[in-house]
Formats: sequence, structure tokens, C-alpha cells
Amino acid sequence: MRLPRHLAEQLSRVPKSSDGHCEYAPCRVTLGSGDVIDRVYLVEAVSFERVWGSSRTTLDLSDIERIEDSPLRLPVHWANTLYQAGESGMGHTVFTARLRDGSTLPFVVGNAVDFPNWPPGVDPADVVEVLPHAGREAFRHRAPTAYESGAPYDWCVYEAE
Repeated sequence: MRLPRHLAEQLSRVPKSSDGHCEYAPCRVTLGSGDVIDRVYLVEAVSFERVWGSSRTTLDLSDIERIEDSPLRLPVHWANTLYQAGESGMGHTVFTARLRDGSTLPFVVGNAVDFPNWPPGVDPADVVEVLPHAGREAFRHRAPTAYESGAPYDWCVYEAE
């Protein structure tokens, strides 16, 4: 489905992250029902399919009334740092986020890195550095907790004009 002009205008204001092959727009969307979804990737179909294979839209574009930048996304310059570093292993990315207060958070996420599952009280704006591929030692003898993984998100794939 083509992105309607009013939504394209809104989407143009969302900073895009990129893995060099595909641009990602980590968004908050408001549906016609009034429901708000804070973690949605809006991605152009051709580049999405080139990188990820067939479209796996989980959210229908026709349901979206409003698009804005997601307040839960990793700041775009840090996401791009991780995308540029590449995956840490087959289908996943390991990184550590250093926060303004000096604490660190290790994460293991899929290859879409924009939506870590932030622990309560952490604001993505508190991230002052990401260390690609660092933090693996935290998971040497245990699996990542929910707050050390990626958060659930939706895909919405659209056709460019």
C-alpha cells in the first residue's frame, strides 16, 4: 500500500536509522481506533524485502492515523553506530549502553537494534554511548533477562511514491 501524503509528511519528520541497505523509521503510531503503539518500524517495501526477505507487515498502514518519532527508540546516532558495526553473531547484535549516571546495560537484540527493552526508570535519552559487541560476558552463563533483550515491535511496510 502506498503511504498517503499526510502520513508521508509525518514520517519525513522521524529520524531514520540505517544498516546501509535499508532505512528504518522507529515510530509511535496512533491508529484510527485511538490506540497508540510506541514501537513500530515503518520501512519502504523494496529495501525491506532486499534485506529481510518477503514483507512481514504486522500492522496495516490503512489503520494508521498519525506517525511520530518513538520515545522508546535508541537515539538514532547510537542505533546507526550499532548498524555500522554489524551483527555480533548470526541474527543478533550484542552491545552495552552506557548511561548518563555511569551505569551500563548489556543487551542482546535481533538485527533490528532500535528498540531495546529498557528497564523501568531508564530513558533512552540517558544513553551517552553504545559499545558494539561488548557485554557478551554478562551472558556467558545465563540467558538475557527481559530487560537485556529487544522489546516487541511491529513492522509496517509501505510502497514509496
